[in-house]
Amino acid sequence: MPVIKKSSPDKKSKPKNCKNLFQKRQMQIISKATKLFMKKGYAQTSMRDISRATGIDISNLYYFIKNKEEILFLVFNMLH
Repeated sequence: MPVIKKSSPDKKSKPKNCKNLFQKRQMQIISKATKLFMKKGYAQTSMRDISRATGIDISNLYYFIKNKEEILFLVFNMLH
């Protein structure tokens, strides 16, 4: 009986780099959150506001960002 070899997938079919996608999503969140902080103030901006602005469900938002303080920390690091 002949042995059938599985062909290796070509480079085009590989999934995107998860780390880059994660960082891209974080930058999207930081960008929208920064605009909200400037408009409403840090204390008046909720994670729900950030969720609505980014279009990312609140439960998924916490996958990318631990909390609002982490967003502020990342914004501060970007600026300095």
